[in-house]
Amino acid sequence: MFARLIDVVHFDFTMKDNSKEYNLASGGGKLYITYDGLLLSDGESWYQIPLKEVKDIRNLDHDDPSLLLDMSSLNVFIRGSKANILSALRHYLLPYVR
Repeated sequence: MFARLIDVVHFDFTMKDNSKEYNLASGGGKLYITYDGLLLSDGESWYQIPLKEVKDIRNLDHDDPSLLLDMSSLNVFIRGSKANILSALRHYLLPYVR
């Protein structure tokens, strides 16, 4: 499996149910890109985000550079240290999302 380190990030997984959101997991670690998606690792656990499940990727204007990956029942919020890297990642991935 190919995986390339993109940035050191903080991430939050939230489940969407009707108009409510529930925090599933949060952590800090590393963001990797693979052939078919993204990987997040906090050093103990690995979280795979397949691109075929992502419906939209948005840049968010917060104090830290951030992306929001919108999936059908899950949101993944990623805050990084390099705005240019996360912005370039979004532009690179957009053609692959539904």
